[in-house]
Amino acid sequence: MRRRALPFVLLLFVLASLTAETPRPPHEIAPAKAETATFTFNRTTYTLRVEPEYAAGTYARSDWPHWASLPGTCFTVRDKVLAEESWVPVVTVPASGGRCRVVEGLWRDPYTGREFTNADDVDVDHVVPLAEAWESGGHRWDRERRRAYANELGHQNHLIVIHDRENQSAKGKGDPAEYLPPNYAFICDYLEAWVRVKARWDLSVDPLEVEAIRQAMFEFMCE
Repeated sequence: MRRRALPFVLLLFVLASLTAETPRPPHEIAPAKAETATFTFNRTTYTLRVEPEYAAGTYARSDWPHWASLPGTCFTVRDKVLAEESWVPVVTVPASGGRCRVVEGLWRDPYTGREFTNADDVDVDHVVPLAEAWESGGHRWDRERRRAYANELGHQNHLIVIHDRENQSAKGKGDPAEYLPPNYAFICDYLEAWVRVKARWDLSVDPLEVEAIRQAMFEFMCE
């Protein structure tokens, strides 16, 4: 009886092997779907890629040419923003190379709620800092795209006039997990600007950043 059963069992094993699903070659395996995060402000939804911050290279501000001269004017991008965001007509003085420099105006820093009249007391802030842009995908950009980002004038709240100490000592290159404006009334606008800039330039967000934005949106009832 045992000698007759052995061929039958062997036959079943062979049939099972033949009908089993053949593993797909590695090149045929579909890539995992990229993780995304969505945020909605004022009925507009933004979808951003979620990725760890890029840490393999070294950020250099010199790789992001900023404050370009504007053809047909004596302004650089910085002075143009100062002139446009001043609540009174600005005072300018001649600068080298046929340029002019804004020295006085009236600026209301939305981050702190403070007012300033001396241009030396304010910075023109990239809401999403250049270093943050580098870590969020800008390391892949060529020099011209970095230049375009650093001098963006056509997008609301890409560049904002704020107190220089707030920019240099408090915000730095921090994302919303590391910095939020002390003026609570501006936080929702700040978060919306942050997300909108990242979506416009196809920049990613890291997991801690996502959590911080969502937490702040909930806490300050951003809609």
